[in-house]
Amino acid sequence: MLANYVGTLRRFNRNVRFYLLATSLLGFAIDGGVYSVIFNLYLLRLGFGPEFIGQVNSVGLLTFALSSLPSGAVGARFGNRRMMVVGLVCMVVGGFGLPLAQLAPVGQIGPVILGAYALLYLGLALYFVNSVPLVMDIAAAEERTHAFSMQTALLALAAFSGALIGGFLPRLFAALMGMTLHQPAPYRLALVFAAALMVPAVWAILSIR
Repeated sequence: MLANYVGTLRRFNRNVRFYLLATSLLGFAIDGGVYSVIFNLYLLRLGFGPEFIGQVNSVGLLTFALSSLPSGAVGARFGNRRMMVVGLVCMVVGGFGLPLAQLAPVGQIGPVILGAYALLYLGLALYFVNSVPLVMDIAAAEERTHAFSMQTALLALAAFSGALIGGFLPRLFAALMGMTLHQPAPYRLALVFAAALMVPAVWAILSIR
């Protein structure tokens, strides 16, 4: 099966490969990967309860739903690739903002987390809504079905890998820092690591010509 994946990837043009790289990094880090395992545990370590955690997750999903339609409109107006880059930048800012929210004044930590999470999901909407027309543009007609199939497969595989590895990251960082898993710092570093992976994703989309 792995040989089939590699063979299919080799047949794609460079633009499609860059797109698949960015999408894989996104799946590993944010969309089902490291963040899906670590984020809620981090909020618990900050002392937030289930009610606030539910609010944060709801704000993210609501932002994604409300911004999906305008994401397509701005993509048609300003360019799909450009809006995907904007989306990734939003994810970088939101992704770093969430673990660094602890540095805000005590009364502002909650609002900062809500705002950063909404920004993260705005970025997801901009990226995924505009990815379909981008693939239609950069992939040859005979490649498109394979490109969308490969995108789905790689996204799921990357999310699985990110979730699996993400489960070990807090323990690793706790050991390196001499801390326990009851402290937020090991989880914060895992989230920073995930956000940092969006930087090469920005480069990958910028490399599409």
